[in-house]
Amino acid sequence: MNPRRRKLLLAASLGLALGLGVPAASAMTLAQAVNKVRRDTGGKVLSARTEVRNNRQVHIVKVLTKDGKVRYVQVAGNPVKPRR
Repeated sequence: MNPRRRKLLLAASLGLALGLGVPAASAMTLAQAVNKVRRDTGGKVLSARTEVRNNRQVHIVKVLTKDGKVRYVQVAGNPVKPRR
């Protein structure tokens, strides 16, 4: 695991333990998630959608990898305010 990701996970874990929530730096829009997956995999994005799970957005990106396999990559999105 690279040092930047390790620091981000540590900060998120500490924030959750203290009841502060996840740091804003880890939240991203659907467009940002698509660009991240494209960069990280080097593949072609076939589709993308956002779902809400446990009051949190989850971006699901379907990508065709360079080796011809289809993968679904999940990326954390923004928090969602619960409805009353």
